[in-house]
Amino acid sequence: MTRPLSCIEVDDDPERADDQAYVQKIYDQVEAQIQAGMDRLAAKRTLPVLG
Repeated sequence: MTRPLSCIEVDDDPERADDQAYVQKIYDQVEAQIQAGMDRLAAKRTLPVLG
């Protein structure tokens, strides 16, 4: 099962690609959204999980 996640706004200024703090912030947002989505899907799954 898949679910779309919310959009994450990313600055289109190419200079931001070299801004490590900005890149880390966006990475953390993406990672948090993916983890939250996985947690929601896992909560719907019943045990036992086979194959």
